[in-house]
Amino acid sequence: MTNKRIWSGLFTYSLTERKGYFLFFLLVFILKFTPIVLHWYNTTDAIPPEIVAAFQVQIDSIHVDSPQAPKPDPVSKKTTKSNIQIEFFDPNTVSETLLRSWRLPEYLIKNWLNYRKSGGQFKSAEDLKKLYSMKEDIYIQLQGFVRISNRQKELPASAQQPADSSQNQLAPSPEVVQEVIAPPVSIDINQSREEDWIRLPGIGPTYASRIIRFREALGGFAGVDQISETWNIPDSVFQLIKPLLKPSPIYRSIKINEQQEETLAAHPYLNNKQAKIIARYRVNYGPFPNIESLRNVGVLSEADISRLAPYLIF
Repeated sequence: MTNKRIWSGLFTYSLTERKGYFLFFLLVFILKFTPIVLHWYNTTDAIPPEIVAAFQVQIDSIHVDSPQAPKPDPVSKKTTKSNIQIEFFDPNTVSETLLRSWRLPEYLIKNWLNYRKSGGQFKSAEDLKKLYSMKEDIYIQLQGFVRISNRQKELPASAQQPADSSQNQLAPSPEVVQEVIAPPVSIDINQSREEDWIRLPGIGPTYASRIIRFREALGGFAGVDQISETWNIPDSVFQLIKPLLKPSPIYRSIKINEQQEETLAAHPYLNNKQAKIIARYRVNYGPFPNIESLRNVGVLSEADISRLAPYLIF
């Protein structure tokens, strides 16, 4: 049978038969050439081991010569501000080194120094806001430590230079006005006004206002440590003013058996749920005879009861 007849006969097969022939020849092809390909792949020249070793030595030397940059401490970002100890300073004379030690932004330090070089003077803590890019949170941290002194005030020109230039007299020296800085004084935590708090180191109008509002909501501070609970006051500031705080009795108590649910819920140490359950408990079981009976309510922890105790009247 000639090749021509073979191929012509092949196309007379059915579709299924032709698929079978195709798969058969494909399998033969794979079995024939796969060993050849695998042999060629396995015998391909590998990189000489001495080259690999030399390359590894170079890599190791790079690691030795180039020390790794220290990994950022994830905690440091949170504790940076609280670890900085700001001291009293005069913004007209404070050194660049001291400003950098407080970790102020570089652009703010530059603007601060340029402002002074151009003749600008700070006459009060509020003048810090004149600095371009002074942010509110930075200003709040600094304002309580500002102590401006040694301000120079020139005498009028007529007093400095005689009208008759022929007189051989020395011009009077500029009058130096020394601002006397009063030392920090102690204040009563329940009777002091906002301006009294502002006199304390690290306390500006914002912190003073928050302390007064918190004190009013409580009915007075039962202890000095409660001031540290004032919203957003850093512990470093509280520790600075703590020795200057004098305790005194609270001025408003909680009549636990008389006050309505809304009044109870307004106290910082009680939430709406606790106030509601306390009010319902009184209706169902009668008045609370003592502080121990508050434990029966079931919604007050020992810490809650301990904080409330100085304010309660039965």
